Amino acid sequence: MHDKTEHPVEALWRMQQEARKDGSTPPGQDQDERRWGGLAFQVGENRLVTELTSVVDVLDCPAVTPLPGTQPWLKGVCNVRGNIYSVVDLGVYLGVAPPLAANEGRLMVVNDKELGSTLLVPKIFGLRYFSEQQLQPDTSGLAEVIQPYIKQAFKLDDQLWGVLDLDRLITAKKFLQVESTATSK
Repeated sequence: MHDKTEHPVEALWRMQQEARKDGSTPPGQDQDERRWGGLAFQVGENRLVTELTSVVDVLDCPAVTPLPGTQPWLKGVCNVRGNIYSVVDLGVYLGVAPPLAANEGRLMVVNDKELGSTLLVPKIFGLRYFSEQQLQPDTSGLAEVIQPYIKQAFKLDDQLWGVLDLDRLITAKKFLQVESTATSK
């Protein structure tokens, strides 16, 4: 039994873990077919997916307090259940989309307690599952600026889905340098 106040992403993650324990497979999947699944979202024209364990929550964007003297992609900080998180507009950070307004998009809370960061994205699709046959060696259909953060890609229904490595993203020197170059000395 689960808590009725459980967040939808937490419920999906819990169900996935329970299914793995009892040997169940996602709908329409043969027991012998190996599948990979993750949280799917869109940034600019790029469809991306990340490991479910890399994100601990998905929510509407709460009020954001701007921080002066920071990079344009750092929208500010927000309070999520009593914890303060930085809010990074992923499309602006990657240079593939214009800034999102305060009431637009969804926040993905990154699973890294030390950093305390969220990623603001315009659209989240939910869980997507991919088979080994859908593995795509050519990721050139994704924006070049995203390529350093892509582990691999899958092709599903003629759409290329890049697997975004959130660990690589949040440890990048650029991501950690939040001070605006206009204000730095």
